[in-house]
Amino acid sequence: MKALEELTREIREKLPRLKELSEGQRLLTIISDEPNDIYEGAFETIGIGAELLENRNIEIGGYEYEIEKSFEIVGKDPMLNDVLEWLSIKNDTVDYYGFDSAGNYLWFNHALNKFSTNPTVKWDLTKPYLKDQSPELINFLHGLIKK
Repeated sequence: MKALEELTREIREKLPRLKELSEGQRLLTIISDEPNDIYEGAFETIGIGAELLENRNIEIGGYEYEIEKSFEIVGKDPMLNDVLEWLSIKNDTVDYYGFDSAGNYLWFNHALNKFSTNPTVKWDLTKPYLKDQSPELINFLHGLIKK
């Protein structure tokens, strides 16, 4: 989905913390080290098989690799809080909030209502990641990039 890729890239660009080296950060391998099962074009995740060392290198399978020479930092997948922060950079009306008839706190969906009249543009709160949201929401947010 091109819109999701462009939106994710935009959010990562505006929120540099998504590309900081920390647990959960995804790295794209730009080297091959077959004895250690590392192949060019594969992904590693810090904290899952790749441990971040104090010198900003990582350890995989007992071997140390220089991140800058062996990997490209991909960036973490944007979550609801990241999208909210990005929206607040785009427009300072994001802090608008409210409650639905059941008393659920719907500040994000109310903020979206200030931007869109389409009732299907809602964040599914059971799914924290942007990549798991509806195409309608992703396309709507993607449309805000240029604004």
